[in-house]
Amino acid sequence: MSAANIFLFSNAIVVWTDGALYRSDGTLSSVGPKVGLMPHLSAALVTRGPALAVPFLTHFLSVRFATFDELVAGFGKATRTAAEIYAEAFAICEHGADFEAYVAGWPKDRPEPEVYRVSSLDFDDVQKLRSVTVAPGRPDIIAQLEAEYGHLGHAGLSLPEVGLRLLELQRERIRREQVPGGPEICGIGGFAQVTTITRELAQTQILKRWPDRIGERMGQEYEAVPEGATLQ
Repeated sequence: MSAANIFLFSNAIVVWTDGALYRSDGTLSSVGPKVGLMPHLSAALVTRGPALAVPFLTHFLSVRFATFDELVAGFGKATRTAAEIYAEAFAICEHGADFEAYVAGWPKDRPEPEVYRVSSLDFDDVQKLRSVTVAPGRPDIIAQLEAEYGHLGHAGLSLPEVGLRLLELQRERIRREQVPGGPEICGIGGFAQVTTITRELAQTQILKRWPDRIGERMGQEYEAVPEGATLQ
């Protein structure tokens, strides 16, 4: 249930991710990035699933292809191969070995950036996504964001305060099972990370650290909030 919010603009790709690595009961086990930079391809990879998917897939894909266009053409097949090679490592995750991967980058001969998604449930189904990807998403979160930032528009999504607020709303409101029959948990935490990719530059930074502690449930600051209320 990690956050993967990817916004495409004419001059940049902006990716928002959280940094929580956690157990099925919602307790934080460690923190780390969920985005992998591939600056030589003018691209970045985001995964939702086993923690090891980020470093393993980033390395595997970044050394296998010479351009973003090549990566897009071989994304599904190469990701399948990587999943087979690293199957034992991914299976260590107590949530299961399944994952989804997003790759965002700049094609050589097309003017706009692009983002693609593939899931380990079907490596043949590589999807080209639209300019706004919000995962996990829910209509009330988008409505709340629009209510707080009137006339937001697509350009408004480039504002750091908007991207950070979206992560906060996802962290506050979304609770889901990680394993069948398990508790509904907060799966977004650790820290808020924003990554920007242009044709010439890839950079990333931490904009906020949440008060989560190793061995404790994430998002406890919201448990005492009355239903319908929103923390600012």
